Amino acid sequence: MEPMIIDKTTGAELWRIDDCAEFCDIRPSTWRTYYSTGRTPNPVVQWGGKPLWDAEEIKQWHAGRPGSPGRSRQPEDANA
Repeated sequence: MEPMIIDKTTGAELWRIDDCAEFCDIRPSTWRTYYSTGRTPNPVVQWGGKPLWDAEEIKQWHAGRPGSPGRSRQPEDANA
């Protein structure tokens, strides 16, 4: 079984810290550090005192991060 949190109004899947970290292939403690230093998107809601993020927003954000597997890398020297 794989429980999910779905926003009843929008139908958006919402992710907890562990979900975001797993998707980004980092430790939850690293995600917490990113979040506390303003390096993640803002959570869409606090639920039970815990931040929740829109899964699609995190996927897009992660794809655009430097070094992300979802981002194509540019050659170091375009003239090479």
